[in-house]
Order: sequence, then structure tokens, then C-alpha cells
Amino acid sequence: MGIAFVLYVILLGLMLVYEVFVEFGDNVAELKMIWRVMIGMLCAAVVMILLLMFGVTHVMLYFVCKSYHGEAVDKLSLAAYLGAYCDETVVILMPKEIQLGSAQVEQMAMQKFTT
Repeated sequence: MGIAFVLYVILLGLMLVYEVFVEFGDNVAELKMIWRVMIGMLCAAVVMILLLMFGVTHVMLYFVCKSYHGEAVDKLSLAAYLGAYCDETVVILMPKEIQLGSAQVEQMAMQKFTT
């Protein structure tokens, strides 16, 4: 809870900086347009970094809580979920399909040796 609170406070401070220096920069801080654009781009970059940190933090807290409570993580669906972000095609096989596939391979191997 403390990590999320710190990230939200940083985001709130960043929004305040954007309001004061970019939106009302000519009236409040008497900044020229170039400085307002530069501060706006810096704020946008920091917001992107913060959003990535939010995502990583939530995923890490999820896995820590699952581990603490002794719950199993479905690695196959997790790999498919994370692979979608990298444009990977992952074929999800159900445990029955995996067992049938390995049994079919064994049967074919047995047929080769018997004939």
C-alpha cells in the first residue's frame, strides 16, 4: 500500500507542476513558449515512466501475495498473457490435450518399432 501511495503522490505532484508551468506558465511563472513545451515534454516522459512503474508494481505485488498465501500460479496462461505484449503467438493447450499429444507420439513410436 505504501508503494502505490508514493507513486500516486509523485503523479499528483507532476500534475501540479504541469498545471502551473505548462498551462498557466505565461501568467504564473512568466515562461516563454519554448520552456513551457520543454517542461510539458518532460512531464509526459515522467508520466510514461510512472505508468510503467505502476504496472510493474501491481504485477509484483500480485505475485508476492500469491506466493505468501501459497497459491499456485498458472504458468501457461501467464506466458500467453505476457507473450501477447511482445506480439508472440502462443498456442494454449489444455492439460488433457498435452497428455493426448504425448500418448499419440508414444503410440506412433511403438508402431514404428513393431512393424
